[in-house]
Amino acid sequence: MRAFRLHALALLALAGCQNDAPPQGCIMVHVATLPLDTTDDGLVTTVRLNGTDIKMLVDTGAELTVVRQAAADRLKLSATRLPDRLYGIGGARYAAVFEAKTFEIGKLHGQNLDMVVSDFAVRPSSGIDGLLGMDFLSQYDIDLDLPDNKIRLFKAVRGCHSVSAALEEPLYPQPMYFQNNGAGPSATIQVAIGGRHVLARIDSGATTTALYRDAKSRAGVTTANLANNQHSYMVGTGPRKVESIEHTVEAITIGDITLNNLPVAIMDTRSDDDTDMLLGLDFLSRVHVWLSFSSHTVVMQYPPKPSPPDPQ
Repeated sequence: MRAFRLHALALLALAGCQNDAPPQGCIMVHVATLPLDTTDDGLVTTVRLNGTDIKMLVDTGAELTVVRQAAADRLKLSATRLPDRLYGIGGARYAAVFEAKTFEIGKLHGQNLDMVVSDFAVRPSSGIDGLLGMDFLSQYDIDLDLPDNKIRLFKAVRGCHSVSAALEEPLYPQPMYFQNNGAGPSATIQVAIGGRHVLARIDSGATTTALYRDAKSRAGVTTANLANNQHSYMVGTGPRKVESIEHTVEAITIGDITLNNLPVAIMDTRSDDDTDMLLGLDFLSRVHVWLSFSSHTVVMQYPPKPSPPDPQ
């Protein structure tokens, strides 16, 4: 179910694009910078729907943009499609497609946009009304600038089939493997745990890095490793809590980057694709990540530094 269609964009003009001679190389236009508030629930930014500001989680692990039912009622969104099922951690919920007459996020503006309406687990006091998912975000190259508490969106105009990221060296690119079930694509990379390779989704909506239980043996994690570890629960878009076991991985290697002693939740569930684990906010706080959908590459800056000033 593809739900998010951006019909109208207000893009910043790129200096030099009007020259008679066409520019060479990658032309990347900066289209928006969004402030982020890091909360116990995740990364929160502000979106304006039907003229009203609402808080939404920036969730690179969510295929679809989702608005909670109470917010849809308050914003007077109009139902356009019958309920379907929305799948995620914790199972499935019924969801319908509603239309927002206007949409604004930073300098981006749209009209008559469809989005999924369904509930999901957040703290009642959080004030969060939705998830900003990959059906919207994957239209851009995404700079997840957690060192400076912002997300920057760029649009590849031309010549960006090879990787280009507006970040300072040293940079470590890795191929992006698409996991796409008909909505927004997720960004998946290959990582090594104890020398064994697994596929990991970069998931800004997960507060903790997690490994699916049926992938733990392939990652070299044995039942004996977990015998005395603490049990807890994780929640997601589904209605059920999912049991997990807390574990610390001595080393996770991604290309030339090695992260030591990263906490990982061994999660008692299974993804509906080939993904073995989720790289959550604890990972994104250690590695500055640029998701380049224009070149199908994940660019990592390590150690992380704030992004350079926005281009004028």
